[in-house]
Amino acid sequence: MRMPKISTLKDAARLFTLLLLVAMAATYVSNLANEEIAGRVIVLDGDSLRVEGREVRLAGIDAPEHGQMCQNAADNVYDCGARAKRELQRLAMAGYVRCESSAEDQYGRALAECLVDGSQISLNETMVRLGWAVDYGGYSGAEFMARRKGIGLWAGSFDRPHDYRAGKSGQTGSPWLLRLLGRGSVDD
Repeated sequence: MRMPKISTLKDAARLFTLLLLVAMAATYVSNLANEEIAGRVIVLDGDSLRVEGREVRLAGIDAPEHGQMCQNAADNVYDCGARAKRELQRLAMAGYVRCESSAEDQYGRALAECLVDGSQISLNETMVRLGWAVDYGGYSGAEFMARRKGIGLWAGSFDRPHDYRAGKSGQTGSPWLLRLLGRGSVDD
């Protein structure tokens, strides 16, 4: 890259100002990439929180949607999205968490790893390890253990949240529930 010729003090001031603005913008973007969010928690669903007014999505996991129906080991149908939300509320009942965000999702929510303050308990990993969320890029070992133990969602049958969302458009009920009720095929 060829540097422009600086012929006057005014040109030097402009160049300095431009470089300063670029440096400030880079610092701002860098700080966004590693934002720390800490405070009181409101649980929105099984993988989303509001921390001090900032919406946070637990990175690397996917929990059932509110209204998503699953089947437990006793063949009873239940709202597993509501159950996942209750589990996350129980885990975060201290009401204070610390989240380290590395990015934002398409809805402007911080994608973060969240820890219960004062401990090293990851809400993200614990939700998967207890079987109330599935791995969505980072917790395959925790999912494997939950599946092996047959706990949480793995105690019965369910549609993965991503599949449920994909099949939900234009339908009432999940693909799994539609099959259960005889309104869909196994190949749906």
